[in-house]
Amino acid sequence: MKRKVIIIITLLSIVIIGFGGYTIFADSAGYEAYKEALKKTHTVKNASTTVVMEVVDNGEVLNKTNLSVKYDLEEKLMEGRIDIQSPQQQHGLHANYQDGQFIVKRESDEEAYYLTEFERQRKDSEEGEKFHNPEMLKLGEMFVDALMQPVQSEFNMIDNRISIDMKKEEIPKVLQVLGSQMIKMGVKQHSDIVLTTEEYPFLAENYSFTMPPLEEDISIESVLVDVKLSEEGLMEEQNSVFIVNGLAQDGKFHELQIKMAITIYDIDSTTIQNISLENQNLEQFEMKQVHDFH
Repeated sequence: MKRKVIIIITLLSIVIIGFGGYTIFADSAGYEAYKEALKKTHTVKNASTTVVMEVVDNGEVLNKTNLSVKYDLEEKLMEGRIDIQSPQQQHGLHANYQDGQFIVKRESDEEAYYLTEFERQRKDSEEGEKFHNPEMLKLGEMFVDALMQPVQSEFNMIDNRISIDMKKEEIPKVLQVLGSQMIKMGVKQHSDIVLTTEEYPFLAENYSFTMPPLEEDISIESVLVDVKLSEEGLMEEQNSVFIVNGLAQDGKFHELQIKMAITIYDIDSTTIQNISLENQNLEQFEMKQVHDFH
């Protein structure tokens, strides 16, 4: 659930914020500092993070997700907790990654651990090389830099904080058009999600989530981002709010607010302990391939 909701936020972020890589056209100190922070943070070997995401439709909270994760890439360890809330349901899960497998435990069930084999996509693997190919990353960065040229000056930097505060009329038309189409496709693809206990046995019950599939008059009304950097230029906090308006297929107007708050701490000082599965009730399940957590 969390992974599918964050796709929508990621689409917006790509359109408005961009991502780290090579500098081609950048001429804004704030834009440069933001990109450099993303690059540096991406190389961190271990850290602790919290993510709070909320999707609001016409003032009603559709979904709220709280995620806490610790990871250690060198030791290939991860531990986390996720809480998902909707108006009708609430789920709490604990998850670990160790010894090449994900281990999930339901918050309300202390008796069973659910395990699935999972091979992380390594950079030196064939698929990893494709995903992390420097030339492809460079081409992507060139595209984003060119696309972001009109709004690089909107990345305002004071001391260790970077902020972006753009209203609809300040967002260039090309970004509005591209962003609207990406939002339309992304929201439509993930407008009606059902996670079943048959596919995800660690769920206490089937979980459903519905977003209004926006079809017409889609526009990005505002973008608000506030970033705090450490003295070393790493990202410590990022709070963002995107407001998107549009009409659903039935003609109903929707104002979607997508909020996300990220905190990164204990960088290069996070430690994780393996959990013991000895004498525990273990149940195997299959999970579709997902990209690694780095």
